[in-house]
Amino acid sequence: MLLLLCFSRQLSAQIDQPGWRLSGIINLPDLKQAVLQKQPASPIEKETVILAEGETGGRADQIELVKIDYKNETADVSTNKVLATLALNFQSQNNHAETEPTILFERANFDAVLDLYSTLLGRTLLRHPLLRETDFTFSAQAGNRGEAVHAIENALADKGITCIPDGDIFAMLVPKEIAPRIKAENFKNNIPESESPHNIQYDFQNVPIMQAADVYTGLFGCTLKMDEPFPAPGSAMLKLRTVTKLSKDEAAYALDTLFKWAGVRIVPAGQHLMKAVPVAGKE
Repeated sequence: MLLLLCFSRQLSAQIDQPGWRLSGIINLPDLKQAVLQKQPASPIEKETVILAEGETGGRADQIELVKIDYKNETADVSTNKVLATLALNFQSQNNHAETEPTILFERANFDAVLDLYSTLLGRTLLRHPLLRETDFTFSAQAGNRGEAVHAIENALADKGITCIPDGDIFAMLVPKEIAPRIKAENFKNNIPESESPHNIQYDFQNVPIMQAADVYTGLFGCTLKMDEPFPAPGSAMLKLRTVTKLSKDEAAYALDTLFKWAGVRIVPAGQHLMKAVPVAGKE
C-alpha cells in the first residue's frame, strides 16, 4: 500500500508539472520572494517572474506563489487551479555556507538577477550592450539589503561585470574590460520636483533601438525624422527597467546613455522633428 501511495504521488507530481521551475529564493528580513522561470518550448516564450507569497504573475500562463518553504528550499505554486511544489536542487553543490543562506539562485537567468539587484540597490540600471547574458548559480548569506547587494556584486564581478554608480538614481553595468573607459555623468536633476513631475516608467525588454528612439522624441513633443538611414543597426535591442518613476530629464538622460553606447545620438532636426546621428568613438 505504501509503495502504491508513493508511486501515485510521483505520478501526480509529473501530471501536475506547471511548466515553471524554481530558480531562486530570497529570504531577507524585509524582502521574501521566489524567482520562477517559465520552461519555454522556444526562446520567444522565455519568461521570469519574481513574486512574494500571494502574488500572481506571468503573461499567458498565470502562476500564483502560494507559499515559500525556506528551510527545504521549495515553493508551492498554483497554475490553472492546480497546486504543485517546485524545488531548488543544491544537494550536489558545495557553495552553501555553514548557516542557512538567505539568497539562493539556481540557473537563474540574467534578467532576474539584475531585477533583484536593481530593486535592492534602489537604482535604475543602465546596461551596456556588450554585456554577455549568462545564468547565475550561487548562494549567500545576507542579513540586510546592503549585504545582499554586496553578495550580488561579487557574483557579477565573477562574471566580469562592473557596477558604476551614476548620480543618485542610476547605476551603470558594464563589462569589466571597458569599465576604466566608462565615465559616469553623475546626473542630477536640478529642476524642482514641483516643476518636473516624476511620472515616467519604462519596462523595455529587448526593444528595437528605433522604437526606443521614437519614445525618446516623444518626450520632447517631436517625431523621429526617417528620411536618412538610421546610424545603428535596426536589429539592435535596448533593455531598460526603471525601479522608480523618472522625470522627463531623468528619462532622457537614461535613454541618451543607452543610445550613446549603441553609437547613436538623437538631435533636433527642425520644427517638431529629431533625427539620429552617429556618435564617434562609442564604447
